[in-house]
Amino acid sequence: MAEILKKPTFGSRLKELREEKGYTQAALAKEIGCSVNTISVWERDLRKPDFSVLEQLSTLFDVKLAYLLGESNDHTPPIEPDDSDLAYWQTQEEAEYIARSYQHLSAEKQRFIYEMVKLAVRMEEEETRGEKGIITN
Repeated sequence: MAEILKKPTFGSRLKELREEKGYTQAALAKEIGCSVNTISVWERDLRKPDFSVLEQLSTLFDVKLAYLLGESNDHTPPIEPDDSDLAYWQTQEEAEYIARSYQHLSAEKQRFIYEMVKLAVRMEEEETRGEKGIITN
């Protein structure tokens, strides 16, 4: 019978990475400035840290945020963009987040997001036409 593989969770990834790097819960807690109980709560998937702590953990363990969160199995270190690429990477990350999140919204909220994007695109087009000296009614 085929074994069903469970998708990793943030908690299981955190524990895996912590042990891989040789940290005890106490040492990791000291490193990132929280309590041992907080690390335990995270590892048991009772709660998740805020985004700034997720970034700190991602940097500490040298893994992509998606890997840490259990959304990816790509264990390779994150690529550090140079300053010229920074805007692209931020935009890509935001677009991927929006796309992942959109599918979990209700149909009503999806429609709201769709209408807001249409409005933003229309506003951008109008601004661009205005910059080019094109007068529209």
